Amino acid sequence: MAFPSTGESAGNGQRRRPNPSRRTRRMRPQLQRSRRLFLEPLEVRLLLSVTPALLHAQHAVFSGDASADNLYLRVSAAGVLEYSDTGSDDAYQCDLDPGTAGDQTLIVTPQTVVTVDLG
Repeated sequence: MAFPSTGESAGNGQRRRPNPSRRTRRMRPQLQRSRRLFLEPLEVRLLLSVTPALLHAQHAVFSGDASADNLYLRVSAAGVLEYSDTGSDDAYQCDLDPGTAGDQTLIVTPQTVVTVDLG
């Protein structure tokens, strides 16, 4: 005995639309909800092309990588050496050892030595 496929009616040869199951109807709203994407903003990260180092209390070293590196130096009102790779006022930093917790700063005096090798 042959049974009609789900797309055909039993007697008249007309095609009818398959009726979705209750489970499929319940899952549709869940599938639609799971497709919404949200982006979470992260903190700003700055990757310098120049690496600072504090050799000792009065000697700072700045090293580059032979690409088109820029280095801007200034002394703050408090006498602290600050550096930037862009020169914009909000881009200056004073931490000469980013790998160590806290700011490792250098107070500029007549004995201060600054070595710069941009490659």
